[in-house]
Amino acid sequence: MDKILEYMNSPAAITVFVSALVFLLNALYSRRPTWQKYQGTIINLIRSVEKELKDRKGFEKYDEVLVKLLAVFVEVEKRQPNAKEINELKEGVHIMHNEISPKP
Repeated sequence: MDKILEYMNSPAAITVFVSALVFLLNALYSRRPTWQKYQGTIINLIRSVEKELKDRKGFEKYDEVLVKLLAVFVEVEKRQPNAKEINELKEGVHIMHNEISPKP
């Protein structure tokens, strides 16, 4: 037991532990949702669709924003989005719409 504690307190063991911790934190930080990369595009699309389709219902506007956003995604990424990415983009549209819409 003393040998284990002695090893755990050695500089080599502490270095390995800290390196592993930094690696894990970096991996967690880099896993951002897909929509954050397109945040500015989402805001611009929401505003332009709001102006274009003033007389339409919310779901029609939402669908239009999503169709245009998926077209931008395909153009930028040069591939079709998978189901997870589509859900993350939908979530991003909802989040950004709630942030930029006027509060009562």
